[in-house]
Amino acid sequence: MLAQAQRRTAEAGLAARVTLQEGTVDALPEQPAYAAATCLLVLHFVKGLAAKRELLQQIAARLRPGAPFCLATIAGDPQSQSFRLQTQAWQTHMLDNGIAMAEWERFAASPGNESDPIPESHVQALMAEAGFEHATRYFGSYLVHAWFAVKR
Repeated sequence: MLAQAQRRTAEAGLAARVTLQEGTVDALPEQPAYAAATCLLVLHFVKGLAAKRELLQQIAARLRPGAPFCLATIAGDPQSQSFRLQTQAWQTHMLDNGIAMAEWERFAASPGNESDPIPESHVQALMAEAGFEHATRYFGSYLVHAWFAVKR
């Protein structure tokens, strides 16, 4: 993924202005040095509210005030009817687009095992607690939701 991001950054003429970082947030210097950050399809793999909060706080600690932040995650209450209905629709979509049933079954079994999705309202509350404001949802597809926010 990093190689693809480097290629796209170069194609967009942004290579001189962008430094891509590979690794975990806690490996970066803890100072507000960064002008922007993304956390894409990671948060739902972090187990527990405290650990999710810690990740978002670590990202916020490294961003300059006013820095944009984009977060995308699988969100919802796995026990809810809405989650079940969206999962069924997502299954139809994935199978109709060539995903093998075994792959779907592995994915469908992941909430509570490999992943820990939480309701959208909890995600937004964690973002606010971590120091982000003006969170605006800019994408949603089945259970994937994405927000744009800025560092306070």
